[in-house]
Amino acid sequence: MNDFSFSPATMTIPTAGAILHLVNEGATVHNLQIAELGIKSVDVPAGVTIDLTIAPQAVGEYKVICPQPGHEGAGMVGTLIVSESADTSTDTSGDGMNLSSAEMTNSQMDALMLKVAQQYPAATAGHGGDIMEPTMSADGYKEFIVESKVVDWEVEPGKWVQAWTYNGVVPAPEIHVSTGDKVRIILKNNLPQTTSLHFHGIQVPNIYDGVDPYTEHPTEPGKEHIYEWVAQGPAVGIYHSHHNAQEQIPDGMFGAFTIDRMPIPDKLIEKGYTKVDKRVNMVLNDAGVIGLS
Repeated sequence: MNDFSFSPATMTIPTAGAILHLVNEGATVHNLQIAELGIKSVDVPAGVTIDLTIAPQAVGEYKVICPQPGHEGAGMVGTLIVSESADTSTDTSGDGMNLSSAEMTNSQMDALMLKVAQQYPAATAGHGGDIMEPTMSADGYKEFIVESKVVDWEVEPGKWVQAWTYNGVVPAPEIHVSTGDKVRIILKNNLPQTTSLHFHGIQVPNIYDGVDPYTEHPTEPGKEHIYEWVAQGPAVGIYHSHHNAQEQIPDGMFGAFTIDRMPIPDKLIEKGYTKVDKRVNMVLNDAGVIGLS
C-alpha cells in the first residue's frame, strides 16, 4: 500500500481463501476494504505489515479500496479476483505464478511471460477491433454510435473479467473515414460512472476534444454526447475515455481511429513494394483487468 495506490492493483486468489500481506510503504495510515465481501482490515500505520485472512469466497471480481478519507478518490483502488484456477501452491521454485512481481526473480518473471505468450492465439469468446460501419444521416454525416458499457469479457481461456468497453468489445471497433467526410460520433454512456470521449492523434475542433471539464461537461450515466467535425487525414489515432482514465482505459475503453490509408514510404517503393497486402492495427495496453492486448 502506497500513497496512493495498491501494488499489485489486481490480486487473484483461489476460492479456498488466502492470506494477504498488507505492507504499508506509504507515509500515512492505510487499510484495505472489500465492501461487497464485508472485509475490512485494521488501520495499518506507515512502515507496518499485517496479515489479512480472506475466508473462502465465491468466484467473482470485487472492488478493493482504501477507505481512509479521500484515498479512494486519489486512486487507491484495486481489484480482487476470486478464481477456481488460481494457483494455491506455496512453492516459489516454479514459474512464479503465485508471487507478486516484486517477489519474482528474473528467471521466474521470464518463465511467467513466456507461459502467457505461448497461449497465443488462444481461443476465447468475443473479438474486438473490427471495422465499425457508419450510417449516413439526412444531413450528410457519417454517424457512428459509440456505446460505453460494462460486459463480461474472456481475456484468456476460462478467465472472465468485467471489461469497460465501447460497443461491448475490446479493443473497441475501429472507426475509419476519409478526408473530407463529415463525421458525427454519438457517445451513449451506459456505464455506472460519468465519462468523456477523446480523439487522440485526430484533428478536431477544440470543443470536440473530449477533455472534461475543459472542453465539455462529462457525460453522465444514461446520457449522450455528440461530437462532429470534417475529417482531415491521413491519420492513425485512437479514441479513448478521458474521465477516470486510469481505470476506464486499461479496463478496455480504447480503439483505433484511422483516416485515409497511410501511404507506402518512398524507401519501400524504391525497393519494389507497390501494394499493401495486409494492414493490422496494433493497439497496446498492459494494465487493468484486460492485461496485455
